Amino acid sequence: MDDAVLAERLAAALRFRTIAVNGELDVIETGSFEDLRHYLEDTFPRTHRQLHVERVGEADAILMQWQSGNSSSGLLPWLFVSHQDVVPVDDEELWRHPPFAGKVAEGHVWGRGALDLKVTMVAVLQAIENLLEEGFEPSRDIYLSFGGDEEIGGHAGAGAIATLLRGRGIRFAFTLDEGGLIIRDCFPGVDRPVALIGTAQKGFATLRMTAKAIGGHSAVPVDRGAIDRLARAVRRVGNCPMPARINGPTRELFQTLAGAARWPYSWLYRSHRLIEPLLCQLLRRSPEIDAALRTTVVATRIEGGIADNVVPQTASCILDCRLKPGESVADLAHHIRNTVNDNSIRLEVIRSHPASDVSSTDNAAYRAIAATLAEVVPEALVAPYVSLNDTDSKHFHGLADAQYRFVPVTLNRSDLARIHGTDERIAIRDYVRLVEFYLSLIRRLDAPAA
Repeated sequence: MDDAVLAERLAAALRFRTIAVNGELDVIETGSFEDLRHYLEDTFPRTHRQLHVERVGEADAILMQWQSGNSSSGLLPWLFVSHQDVVPVDDEELWRHPPFAGKVAEGHVWGRGALDLKVTMVAVLQAIENLLEEGFEPSRDIYLSFGGDEEIGGHAGAGAIATLLRGRGIRFAFTLDEGGLIIRDCFPGVDRPVALIGTAQKGFATLRMTAKAIGGHSAVPVDRGAIDRLARAVRRVGNCPMPARINGPTRELFQTLAGAARWPYSWLYRSHRLIEPLLCQLLRRSPEIDAALRTTVVATRIEGGIADNVVPQTASCILDCRLKPGESVADLAHHIRNTVNDNSIRLEVIRSHPASDVSSTDNAAYRAIAATLAEVVPEALVAPYVSLNDTDSKHFHGLADAQYRFVPVTLNRSDLARIHGTDERIAIRDYVRLVEFYLSLIRRLDAPAA
């Protein structure tokens, strides 16, 4: 199919304002989701005729099943996971092209969802539509999960789908969701782009840190008021991160990098066990790598005060925390309390979810993903990785032999800021390769050996 047609199909899907907002109440613009569904039905008619389609839960989730022509194969099905919803836009005036215009320009498709994550939903539907046109029939069932509330936790969308599948006794050979990307210029000494396949996913915790103190009239300054205490605590937490450790998938990642890096970086990666403290300190220069090595804590929202001339008695902030596999909310809370060292500061856990299990790199599914990448993006070095973001994969824990998190889109460090940021976009060539990736992966995984 012509690249321009593929780009326009994606662009059109980005024009629907399928925004999910997490505030006092979870808000989902349901009318936009309905319009998006109608668009997908019209754009991929064979897929919607031949696959079994269900609407699940209260968050506009879609579950699709491509049934195998060989019901006696006994092969476990696969599950491809994406989501329809997107995060809101902070300031639309800052965008080069309006975030919901779905503009094709300058070799890119621009709009909210071009990277996170309508892009994979449209790409996998396009790949299946093409396969159906060819008369392809899978030898095992293929499921698609398109949640409608991933950006606010996914509980009413993918969570409802997972509950339904558990009730039906469905188990998968593997799941594939968002997570790792193909990253350029991120790892010191490595000239090739690195395809980071998430074999594990960080957990998350949302904490509230609250300071209380004597209030009063602002004409009489208060020593160590609530805002002062809170600011001091936030500064201490920021200046004292949790320890970095090279273990699990990160250790496998470094072993892979050692074989591709220039000297002396090749020696540094290969010798990571011997020089772990030094290497971790050096890698702090790369925020993306540093975040993979430790549990992270970031203050994202702050509240305090009721009037310009009133010294507040209470001030609070939200800490968004991402838990490295092997570390718990209790470990995190203990670290923060010791770091703040102020008994007047209250710390409470609002919500949390543990890190995932680590999936193997020694199985047919991982090998098929790696082989498909070698075919579609031959310049990329394939390596395992701990996915930093919270995804719908967590809801399918226990339903699959393995879970992977990866979108084969090539970005540099400046492009990463576009995810949940301004001027979100994907290069047309990358989107075409994304469709080719799903086409090739489904064919490859459908081989009897898989």
